[in-house]
Amino acid sequence: MDRKTRVILCNYTKGGAGKTTVAVHIARILTEQTPGKVLLMDCDSRPDSWKFFAGQRPSPNQARLSFPHRLDLWWNPPQSKGARFKPITKREYKQYNFVVIDADAPPEDALTLLDNTLPDIFLVPIAESQSHATEDIPIFLEDLEREIRFQRDSGIDYNPTVKIAPLGLEIEEIEAEVDIRLFSDIEIEICVPMQSLDKEIRKALKEKNLIWEYPNLADTKSYFINLIKDKKIPEVN
Repeated sequence: MDRKTRVILCNYTKGGAGKTTVAVHIARILTEQTPGKVLLMDCDSRPDSWKFFAGQRPSPNQARLSFPHRLDLWWNPPQSKGARFKPITKREYKQYNFVVIDADAPPEDALTLLDNTLPDIFLVPIAESQSHATEDIPIFLEDLEREIRFQRDSGIDYNPTVKIAPLGLEIEEIEAEVDIRLFSDIEIEICVPMQSLDKEIRKALKEKNLIWEYPNLADTKSYFINLIKDKKIPEVN
C-alpha cells in the first residue's frame, strides 16, 4: 500500500479487554511524539474513548471534535442499516498521520474495520480481568488471518503486524492457548506483559487521566510506546 497514514486498530472479542485503555493512551503518545495530526475513531456504541478526551458523551448530531494539540475525535458507532461503519475517505486519510481505532467487541466488527481501513498494526489487548478469554485467541487470530489472506488474494500488498498485549497477564498464559507458529500468513507478536494494574487503570479511565500521570506509574508510558514501536511507525521512540 502507498498510503502514508498509519492505522492502528485495537480490538478483541470480549468487552473489558482493554481496547479503550490502549487506544486513548496510544493516541496521546502519538500526539506528543510524532508530527502531524492524529484521529481517534471510536467505533463502539458506548463512546468511552470520546468521553475520555471530551469529558462527556457527544451531543446529538455531534460526531466530530478537534483539540488544539493535534488530536481529532470521531464517534463512528456501528450502524443498524447500510454500511456497518461510515468509511474514512481518501481526503480524510490525507489529513492525518495516524488513525487509532477503538473497536467494539464483536469479531465481525473487527473484520469489517480491517476490510475498511487495512490497519498497519492490529492490537489485541487482554486485561487481567478477562484472563478466561485467552481460550478465544486462536479463533480470533484465524479470523484475522483469513481476512488478511483475502485482501492479498484480491491483489493488495497487505502485511500488517498483529500484536497481543497482555495487560496484567503472563506470556505463559497466552502461549498456553495459542502457538503463533501455526499462523504462517500473518506476523504475530506477543508483547511484553504490563504489570498488574487493573484497579489503577479503572481509576484512571474514570477520572479521565492517563495512567502514567499517577505517582509511581510514570514508567507505564514506556509500555504503551513499546506496543507501537514497529518498522511501520519509525517515529516513536
